[in-house]
Amino acid sequence: MITKVGKPRKRMKWTNEINSFIMRSYYEITKLENDLTVYRYALHRAFTEKYPDLQHLTEQRIADQRRTIIKNTLIPLPALQQVGSIPHALEHKINPVLADEHLRSLNDTVIVQFEPQTGCSRNYETSDKEKKFPLEQKTISDDFVLTGRRIVDILFLFKQIVDEKSTGLFGCDITDMEVINEVRKGFMSTFTFKCKMCGITKQIYSEDPKNFSGTTDSIDINSALTLGAVSTGIGYSTFAKIAAAINMPMIAEKTYVHYHEKVADAIYSTATQVMEEAGREEAELAKRLGEVDGNGIPFITVVADGAWSKRSYNVNYNASSGVGCIVGYRTGKLLYVKVRNKFCSICDFYNRKQKYRNINVLKTGPKLMETKPYGPQTAISKIECRNHLLRYFSSLVKKPRSVSTNSSVPVYLRKEVEKNSKRLKFAISKATKYRIEENTDFKKKVELLKRDILNASSHVFGEHAECEAINYFKCDRKGTNFVALMK
Repeated sequence: MITKVGKPRKRMKWTNEINSFIMRSYYEITKLENDLTVYRYALHRAFTEKYPDLQHLTEQRIADQRRTIIKNTLIPLPALQQVGSIPHALEHKINPVLADEHLRSLNDTVIVQFEPQTGCSRNYETSDKEKKFPLEQKTISDDFVLTGRRIVDILFLFKQIVDEKSTGLFGCDITDMEVINEVRKGFMSTFTFKCKMCGITKQIYSEDPKNFSGTTDSIDINSALTLGAVSTGIGYSTFAKIAAAINMPMIAEKTYVHYHEKVADAIYSTATQVMEEAGREEAELAKRLGEVDGNGIPFITVVADGAWSKRSYNVNYNASSGVGCIVGYRTGKLLYVKVRNKFCSICDFYNRKQKYRNINVLKTGPKLMETKPYGPQTAISKIECRNHLLRYFSSLVKKPRSVSTNSSVPVYLRKEVEKNSKRLKFAISKATKYRIEENTDFKKKVELLKRDILNASSHVFGEHAECEAINYFKCDRKGTNFVALMK
């Protein structure tokens, strides 16, 4: 058994004189200082000058005694109010003896006697709320420190500060408080402030909590940022890197998944509603222009396109996901969108959650021509855009074969075709642009463009059969004629 040997600790005697001096000095300091968070140093200096034999007491110990005086009413309330109303010696340059005489009638007895222990600076029972937010452990100057950046609704934040009214025994406001705690709900923060004088607590929010309950027109910060991540095509890991770069606390991954599902449902329902409205608008425009069939059903001119998770380049068709969309030609609004995925465990999970389902479909073109969904008298034909036609043309150029014998051409001819493939695409693109801008009827434009496209290979490979007749581009008729060898 180890026995500690040393001098016994002295009991600290907090008399009314000492308590009154602490409160009077505190009022003098806070009356003159704009920053109330630095009063402890000045209070400790004034205390040690007044009582040199008590210099062993720390700033924290004296500050805790000031809180004890208020909390336990060690000085009667009328006397405490009189202390606060005494003219301040530091402000009016009067003798501080006036304040001592004002309280000399109080009983000079021992108010509190205890032996201070390590880590303990209070001598009264604390409430449950104070145990949750102890002053000596949750202050900016001690243990609790706010770090990093936050996203706030600046108008709502300032409104809370401006509307905060003076409360408590001494008419305290936000300037008398310090932050003792922060509770984060994703990217929303709730800051708890506690008064340094009377101990009351207030809460300040980074944005209106009603946004999370859906009672306002504003979207909450968590849903807004998740929607931004989805719209830009990034996931949680990239989102976390952005938050780390700006020194902002990141939302938990489980919380992110929760809001991601919430946002996905909102996107799906909103997209469905918008597409229905766009369809009705396109139908109304078609009716106004008289574009209807015999049954009064409007013809809607649309543009359709698709995309895949990776490009095939007409070689590798193994993308795991694809999307197709139909856009109204006149309004430019989305009329329909659909996603198809190959089977995998992740996709199957979302299929059961009523997401996009895995399905095998046939070629839609022949199927539409067979079923005739717009009536037996309405024929359906596909109109390809220039971009897709050129891509298909490029795929054919990569595998040149003889027209007459359907056999492979010699190597030197294949190299000649490959070398001039870009010139062929350029010639067709320029011809298309020229004919579109030409001032003539549509049927005539189509005939002339067909002649231009057929002449493109003749021009590029040195034959120049129709170049003189077309005559809208410069042709120097140079180069070897390979056309006869390629036939």
